[in-house]
Amino acid sequence: MTLTRKVLAASAALATALSLTAVPASAQSSVRSAQTIKVAVASWGHAVGDAEISAFVREVTNISIDAGNDDITSLATDCQVFGTTITSAQKHPIPDTAVQVHWSQALKDGQLFVSYCVVGADQLNDADLQQAVSYEGEMNTQLVIVAKMLNAVGVPA
Repeated sequence: MTLTRKVLAASAALATALSLTAVPASAQSSVRSAQTIKVAVASWGHAVGDAEISAFVREVTNISIDAGNDDITSLATDCQVFGTTITSAQKHPIPDTAVQVHWSQALKDGQLFVSYCVVGADQLNDADLQQAVSYEGEMNTQLVIVAKMLNAVGVPA
């Protein structure tokens, strides 16, 4: 599989994962603390989470388009923009400890993805671009878990 196809596949998986909204909220608990967490997570979503997730999808889509068009210059730029999006997201943790563990790991993997993407694109280094694809996959795996966990508590991701 070519690098372009790997980036496109990983980006498509991310967009799909973050678009999940129909997962039943079977994990909800009637315990008061669970309800408090749900309200806090919903508030996070309305305040910053929805915008951050939308920015992730937008930026990864842009990166995917760049890769599909073999546009290395735009790829480096869009990876840098995605890095800014990740930095912003780090300032707003999800107020659910279990979900935050995966969100934090996704952001760390995203930072590594950005680093390798920028260097690989700037230096036309296939090894760095391959490493970027690997970290993008790891980031996507964590984001799928985040989306499922948010949906499980009744907060669509």
